[in-house]
Amino acid sequence: MHFRHLHLVVAASFALAGSAFAQEGSQPATQPAADVAASGETADAACKPAQAPGRLIITLPTEPALPACAAKNNCSKAVADAYNSGILSYNKSMARVNEATADYVDKLNDYARTAGRYTQCEIDRLNAQLAAD
Repeated sequence: MHFRHLHLVVAASFALAGSAFAQEGSQPATQPAADVAASGETADAACKPAQAPGRLIITLPTEPALPACAAKNNCSKAVADAYNSGILSYNKSMARVNEATADYVDKLNDYARTAGRYTQCEIDRLNAQLAAD
């Protein structure tokens, strides 16, 4: 049976390797540059897999404890100033955490877009290969 268009469903247990399927649990096959050239494609035309960003590990700053005197609203100026200074420092630290988190989410979204383009490139490459047969 000859198919004009190939529709791929990503499944962890199968990977296309040449004209046969790889064994269950194996890594997806990639086509070496020499094989790409032999197939008539240039190495530059080969699909480029997405590269995942490194993991972001964050340490949240500790929020300053509210002084006990604040419950009765009778803190000295020095205690109030120290608490306010601690809150300002905490807020600046949280702003850096939020910025780092937003940057990481942007990198993850870029990775997802790139992975989608790679997937479509591989599907198009396989469709072209099947159409040429």
